[in-house]
Order: sequence, then C-alpha cells, then structure tokens
Amino acid sequence: MEDVLAVYARPHDTDVPVVCMDEKPYQLLAHARDPIPATPGHDRREDSEYVRHGTCSIFCWVEPLAGWRRVQATPRRTRIDWAHYVRRLLTLDYPDAERVVLVMDNLNTHEHTELTAWQAAVNADQRQVNWHFTTDDARTKLRRLYPTH
Repeated sequence: MEDVLAVYARPHDTDVPVVCMDEKPYQLLAHARDPIPATPGHDRREDSEYVRHGTCSIFCWVEPLAGWRRVQATPRRTRIDWAHYVRRLLTLDYPDAERVVLVMDNLNTHEHTELTAWQAAVNADQRQVNWHFTTDDARTKLRRLYPTH
C-alpha cells in the first residue's frame, strides 16, 4: 500500500507518466416503462422496475496529475482485451514516454456514447485527481496489518 501511495506522491513528469487503470463489470439496463417527464411542480417519475440487456466491462485509464482519462466499454473483460488496451496506451497515448508507471489492481477483482461524453467532458476540464489518502493515513487506518516488534 505504501509503495502505491509513494507513486501517487511523485511530481508530474511527462517523460514518466503515472497512469492508473481500473475496470468493472456493468449491467446494461433499460426502463420497463417510459419515465413520466417532469412538469411544473412535479419531478420526473421513474418506475423502479427495469429490463436487463446483458453486461459489458468498463476500462478506465487515468493520469491523475495531468487530468487525462480514457474510458472504454467492451462486451467482455478478458486478459486479451486488457493486453490490447495496454498496447494502445503505450503506442498511441504515450508513444514518446521514456516509460509509463501503471498502477492497477488485478483484472478480475472487481451505453458507450454516455462513456465517450463523460471522457470528453472531464478531459476538456483537465480536472486533476487530488489524492488525499497519505502514507500516514495508511499507517493509522491499517495499523493492524503492520507487524509489531
């Protein structure tokens, strides 16, 4: 844990960018009945019943200090898919980097146009990620995991 926090504490370096990757499965849902639009004095109303249209996997790549993100939805999440996205990251997104520091969890631990719109919006803002959890926080919160001498 402290090794990862030390990586996040590094200053921004365009020659050695720190890129974080996460992925998660996502259910594709639709309304069973059309929502009732909002009217003056009444909020939009939606039924809680839904229709399931399968699943997809969402891969999210973030360079926290540059405020850059890439989001990709795929029909599945296999190690081959993951390898293709790592290749794309290195050859298309960071072709001139000396090396890329990739922070990620294990692949299997945990509507495309909506993802594209989100990616474009946050990249346009160049919002940086303000990492608040420090090594001292980890030592305090996770003290039971540290050996005592």
